Amino acid sequence: MKKEKKWLKYICYYIIGFLIFILLSSITQINTLNNLNISIDLKTVIVQTIANGIVLYTIIYFLILILNILYNVKLINKLNKTTEKIRKASKEKILKERREITMKKKVLIIILMIVLIALIIFIFNLIGKANIIGEYSRKLKEYQNMSNFYAKFTYTSLKDDDIRTSEIWKKDDIVIQKDILEDGNIRTNYYDKDNILILTDNGDAKEGVKMKNTENFGKFIVLEDGTFSIEDNLWENIKAAFTTKISTEKVNGKEFYKFYISDDFQFIVDKDNMLKIKEINANQKVELVDYSIGNVTKEDVKIPSTVGYDIKEN
Repeated sequence: MKKEKKWLKYICYYIIGFLIFILLSSITQINTLNNLNISIDLKTVIVQTIANGIVLYTIIYFLILILNILYNVKLINKLNKTTEKIRKASKEKILKERREITMKKKVLIIILMIVLIALIIFIFNLIGKANIIGEYSRKLKEYQNMSNFYAKFTYTSLKDDDIRTSEIWKKDDIVIQKDILEDGNIRTNYYDKDNILILTDNGDAKEGVKMKNTENFGKFIVLEDGTFSIEDNLWENIKAAFTTKISTEKVNGKEFYKFYISDDFQFIVDKDNMLKIKEINANQKVELVDYSIGNVTKEDVKIPSTVGYDIKEN
């Protein structure tokens, strides 16, 4: 009868611990799926968690059980030796010591279980962040290699609120960049594979410089600058996940990822296409106001008119 009660107790411990394990694992997996913007079927998540976790939990449980048995065997041997030395000690005192030892053992097991569950949750969260970083890195390379796009950015100084606006048109080997500076002056840069034309409109005067494009400058203008560029492999993604906090942020009802590296460096990425729409870097805020991919025509990138400009050739 005592043996049946003992096994029944261990079965109850197993079931209760497994329910706690499944609950915490399901919560972690649901959070990860939400961050990855994947539709969630609660029943499917729970079933998959049970299927994937039962083997791991059973192994861990039996390891703890074996350690517990070994500990008890060692403890019994020690108690037997101690009993021989303290025959004159009262039975009540011995029972009290055993109860205290048993209580310490139970507390130790509970602490180990809590630490193990916390470690599993941490690993799930880390893998979720690594997946997001990997997806962003892959899309970043794609945006950096685009040869046909339009983009409009604003650059705001966080020190004095000065704002500069920049528009870029790129098609193949031709780039036009138009900047409206803080003082209202307009600067237009034209690049093709052979020439560079820089036009400056100060309101009172219009000046220009024309030169040969020996360095192929326009080639390096991209849709996404890649200030958080990392090599796309699992180990690099996991290392970045350790130092990066990723949360979900809603703007006008739409969800975005917020990458927080430090107080001086953080940026927001569109969940749908992994395009960075806002960045705070030191004392400057950069925002992507508008963009278009694959729609720039030859008419959009034709060389600007130099009528009224004082042009110098270098």
